[in-house]
Formats: sequence, structure tokens, C-alpha cells
Amino acid sequence: QDQQKGQQIVGSLGDGRDPFRWVFLSDVCKHCEEAGCLEACPTGSIVRTEVGSVLVQDDVCNGCGYCVVSCPFGVIDRRPEPLPDAGGAFKCTFCYDRQKSGLVPACAKVCPTESIVFGRLDDLRARASQRVQQLKQNGYDDAQLYDPLETSVRGIHAFFLLLGGPEAYGLPPKPQVPTIYLKSAWSSAIATAVAAFIAVLCAFVWPRSAPSATKMCMTDEQRLDQLREQAWDKGVVDGRGVDVAGGPIPRKAGYYGKPVVKPPVWTWEIPVYFFVGGLSGMSAVIAVIGLIFQQGDVARTAMWLAAIGAILSPILLIMDLGRPSLFLNMLRVFKYQSPMSVGAWILFVFGGCAAPGLVALELHAHQTFAGGFDQFLQVIAFLLILGSAFWGMFLATYTGVLLGATAIPAWFLHRALLPIHFGVASLGSAVALLELLGHRIVPLAALGFLTAGIQTLLWIWLEIDKHGAADRALHEKGSGWLIRAGEILLGPLALILGVANLVPLAAISFLLGALISRFGWAWAGKVCAREAPSATTLPRSRARYANKR
Repeated sequence: QDQQKGQQIVGSLGDGRDPFRWVFLSDVCKHCEEAGCLEACPTGSIVRTEVGSVLVQDDVCNGCGYCVVSCPFGVIDRRPEPLPDAGGAFKCTFCYDRQKSGLVPACAKVCPTESIVFGRLDDLRARASQRVQQLKQNGYDDAQLYDPLETSVRGIHAFFLLLGGPEAYGLPPKPQVPTIYLKSAWSSAIATAVAAFIAVLCAFVWPRSAPSATKMCMTDEQRLDQLREQAWDKGVVDGRGVDVAGGPIPRKAGYYGKPVVKPPVWTWEIPVYFFVGGLSGMSAVIAVIGLIFQQGDVARTAMWLAAIGAILSPILLIMDLGRPSLFLNMLRVFKYQSPMSVGAWILFVFGGCAAPGLVALELHAHQTFAGGFDQFLQVIAFLLILGSAFWGMFLATYTGVLLGATAIPAWFLHRALLPIHFGVASLGSAVALLELLGHRIVPLAALGFLTAGIQTLLWIWLEIDKHGAADRALHEKGSGWLIRAGEILLGPLALILGVANLVPLAAISFLLGALISRFGWAWAGKVCAREAPSATTLPRSRARYANKR
């Protein structure tokens, strides 16, 4: 079987005269016309220069790492220790300093065979097209120019002449800028946030009503025909035809297989932030509804949770930065196309409302002041808590957008599901912690049943809606088992324990499941990125021919 697999790869690259051949590629930054790293950068440190290159401003970058998972070519990374200026993003600069001085990039200058050529794009494309025709006349039928003009990257400023398919060179066949799908991800996040607010409101308005059923409408990816499905089962073709940000992902790695995208550089602080930030955001929602319906004790406890989360969340984010001292650079610009930038501002405004709101609420509750000032304080407290509730809804759901708008296939393919999952898990976590703290009221019980029920449905959906090799990290690896354990804890197990009136156990189960599932999704991103998504494959007819030679 291994011999046949090797013959297939040779057949896909060779011309029938040479059974083996090395292929080479300069793995430099492509300086895309629409660059995923530039769109995703929340600090504005990645810019487009006057010569058309994409440049990282080292003195501005704080090392958040979001550009690393947003590049469909995997050519940007975080500078490791003990290199100078460690922690910041780095990549090919297109020799910007040389070009400013009228010189050509160093790689083109020193290349002895002129395999690397620098010049005007139109002239180079014309020259490359002529070269492709010459190669095809010489028997290299698969020769092609790699310059993805028809995809969302809209062409690259460093293109390549290939003797075979892009997969053999570690290049995605159809590179995409992940942020082009932000609309669907944000739509899911906003809908989940609004639905969570309405659910809390209804739970307090009708405290004795049973939890209402919730329908989830999701768009299923198109399945290919039966023949391609059979080929997938045998490991011959790559995936089920799903075009992900980094290109089609095969089921099995080939001889030339190598990772295309870089794995996330985030550590344990990020999944913990997802958990803490989401819980605090939804706690603020419960607090404002509790105030409206005269549930002062619940509202005060919920605001304590919101304020504590508002303090812990930025600490966790700063700890994860490659350059923590530059954390304020996250707020130097606002980029609506960068979920990291939007999330930083959401957290900033949420904290600015939650902490003062708690102080004002406590001063009013303890009647620190009297007369008109106390009434004024009550109004201020309500407005601040209302503001924290508004931004808290999006704090709980934007994290799903943050993962979905990357080039990591396991995240990208579930960009609509992740905001729902994180939002519902955050609401259920806030309810569970309030119940553990002694607030056993009917509205919270109803919300507990509702969130556990929805998570059960999401778990079932995740088990059914599989995307082939791109989802292997979610189903077959250790990360998949961690996600599955988390989903069971916060879904069916929490629901069963709640029905059995074992409220403390149900609450603990939900909280553990919410935290474990966050770690599972973060781990899945690393596993998925490290797999080999660029294995060379053949159409079945050519594969048969290769096997006979």
C-alpha cells in the first residue's frame, strides 16, 4: 500500500522519464493583495507599504499571535526566545529597507540561476506564462503559474512557477482570507447574544413556565457524490470537497505532505479567558434582568461575578501576549474586520461599565448616601449595569468569531456553531455558579434546563455534521475526546442531574464541561494545524496508470 501511495505521488509530479525528482520552493511571505494577517492584526502593526509589501512594525506588535492563525500560507510566526525582540510577529519583509534604497531584495540579488526574479508584476506574469508554455512543450504537462487571482487573496506579490500541483509544494490550492466569512460568524454571535437576553428575560417574566424548546437552524455543507465518498473512505481523495481557508484537507498525509498553516501560539490563558470572560458577560445580563424584576440579591451576586471576570479577563490576555508590556497597543486602533480588535474593545467597555456599576450598586444597597444623591446613584448603577449587560452578551459570543475567522480548518468550518456554543455555555455557566452560591430560584432553574438542553443538541449536531479530515481533531484525536467529554458534562449529564433534582451536581457538571470544552477546542486548533493538509493526490484514472508503471 505504501508503495502504491508513493507511485501515485510520483505519477502526479513526474513526466514518465524520471521516477524521482526534487521540487523546491522559497517559502517566503506571499505579500497577498488582500492579506489575512493585515486584516486580523488588532494593533495596526501590520501595514501595507508604498512598494506593495506587507510589513510587521516590530515596535508596535504586542505578540497577540492572531496573525499566525490568520495566514492561509502559514508564513508568519511569533519570534521565540532567546532571539532579540522575542515575542513579536516576524516574517519575510520583502527587503523593504533595500527597496527604499533602490535595491532589489537580497534573495533575488544572490540567486545564481535567476530562479528568483524581481520586477514589475505584469512583466513577471508575462514572462512566467511564456515559460509555462515552454515547459508544457517539453513534456511537463502539469507546469503552472501559482498566482491565485480568483480567490479572496486577489493575487500575490510573490508568485511561483510550479512543475506540479500546488499541494506538492505545500501551497493551498484555493487560499482564502478567513475574514471574508466574518458576516456569517458575527450573525451567529449577535443572534446568540440577543437570544440569550430574551431567554433570561422570559425566565424571569414566566418563572413557573417550563423551559421552551429551541430550534437550531444551521447550514449543512454540501456533500459530494457517491463515487467521491467511496474514494474518501479509501483515503484516495482529499476531504469531501470542502474549501477551507487553507485549502482542501486530505484524509491521509502523502509523501510530500507538510503543514500549511501555523498552529496557534496561545497557551492555557486563552481557553481560561474564554470561560471567565463569557461567564462574567452573561452574569451581567442576569444582573440587569434581576434588578428589573426586584431580585436584588441575585443581581448583586451576578454583578460581583461580572466585575471579578472583568478584572481577571484582561490579566489573562496580557499574560498570553508575547510582549505583555505593549498590551495597550491593542487599543491604539479599532478594526472592525479583526475579531481580536473588536473583542479587545468589547472587553474594555465591559470592564468600564461592570466595575463602576458594582460599586454604585453596593453603595445604593448599603444606603451609604441619603436623599436625592442616593436616587441618582441608583439610576447611575442601573445604567452602568445595563451597559455591562449589553457588552457582556457580545463578550460571551465574540470568542467563537475569534476562532472561526482563522485559517485553522477545524475552527473555520464551525464558524457559525462556535458563537452559539460559547454563548450558551457562558449563560449556563453563570446560572450554574449562581445556583452553587445559593440562589435557588425558578428562573435560574429554567435557564439551567434550557442551556443544558441546547448544549445536548449542539453535541448531537457536532457528532453528525462531520467535515472529513478537517474535523479529525474534533473526533479522533485526544482533543476530540476532550471536546466530547466537555459536551457530555455540560449537556446530557447536566440535564439528567437537573431532572433528578441534583442541582449542585448539575451545576458542577456544567461548569466543568464548559471549561473542558474550551480547552478541547483550543487543543483541536493546534492538532489540526500540525496535520499535513497538502498531500499530493491523483484523479483515479491517473492513479491506476501510475500503479501499472
